[in-house]
Amino acid sequence: QEVEKDVRARTEGDLGSAKTLCAPFDQPDLVEGTVCFASGKPAKTWSFWGRSY
Repeated sequence: QEVEKDVRARTEGDLGSAKTLCAPFDQPDLVEGTVCFASGKPAKTWSFWGRSY
């Protein structure tokens, strides 16, 4: 939740802000060493992100 709040704050603009849209039920394997694009911490799951209008 903290990472999503940070991404929303960093992307906020006239056209909305980015947010998580969903986490697929069928999760592809994460390659060892995959990190979160926003926090840089090790990734735990895949999520789809998009802009909220």
